[in-house]
Amino acid sequence: MKVCVLGSGSKGNAIYVESGETRLLFDAGFSWKELKRRLIYCGLDPDRVGAVVVSHEHTDHIAGLRALGKKLPVFATSGTIAAVRRLYAVEAAEIIVAGEWAEIGRLRFLPLPVTHDAAEPVCFLVEDGDARMALVTDLGVTTRALVSRLTDLTAAVVEANHDLEMLMNGPYPWELKQRIRGRHGHLSNEDSAALVGAIVHPGLRRLFLAHLSETNNTPELARRTVAGRCGLTGLQVCSQNLPGELITL
Repeated sequence: MKVCVLGSGSKGNAIYVESGETRLLFDAGFSWKELKRRLIYCGLDPDRVGAVVVSHEHTDHIAGLRALGKKLPVFATSGTIAAVRRLYAVEAAEIIVAGEWAEIGRLRFLPLPVTHDAAEPVCFLVEDGDARMALVTDLGVTTRALVSRLTDLTAAVVEANHDLEMLMNGPYPWELKQRIRGRHGHLSNEDSAALVGAIVHPGLRRLFLAHLSETNNTPELARRTVAGRCGLTGLQVCSQNLPGELITL
C-alpha cells in the first residue's frame, strides 16, 4: 500500500491511497485543479484516480466534488451523500455503511462512526492484505468502540486539531470554542496523545498528525505533546499547504 497526505487542515483535506492498480482519494477538500497540482507534484497521475471515499460533507473535505462528483464514483454513507448533493452534483453514488467492510479493487475499508457535527460522519480503516491503516480525523471524541477497532495498524493518520490553551485564549467566539472542544468538534493535542497511546504497538511504522488548526495549534506543540505522552519520536505532522511524500507501507 502507498499513501500520500495531499494536505490536511481547516482549509482542505485529502489523502491518496494506492494498492496495485487501485488508486483512491479519501476526501477531496481542495479544488480539482489544486488536487491535480498536488498529485503531479508527488509524481502521481491524476487521471488514474478511480474513486473518492468521503468521510463527511464539510467543505474542507468535499470541495473537489464540484468537479469530481461528475466524473468519479463517490463512496459515502447515505446521510453524507444526501448532504453532499445539496451542494454538488454526484453522478455515481455508492452507499457505504458504518461497521460494514467495503471493497474497491485491491483496497478494502471499514467506515467507523464518529460524533463529529455532520449528517452521518465516519472515519476509516483501510487495508490491502499487506498493510493496515487508520484515517481518523474530525472525530468529535474518542470512543472505546473506535479504539477497539484500531488494532495491528501499520500506519495511522490521527487528528491533533488544537492546543486547548491556545484555543481558549485565542480569537474565536466563545460558541465556536465550545463547538471545537465539545463532543461534536475536534481532538486536542492531549486527546490525540491519549488515542495514540491506546493504539501504539511495535508494528506501527508510520504516524501522521493531521487537521492542525492554523490559529489554535503549531506543528511543534502537536509533535511535542503526542511524542511526550506516548514515547514516540519521528512523528510526521501534515501540512495544510504542501503535500507530504508518497510513503510505501
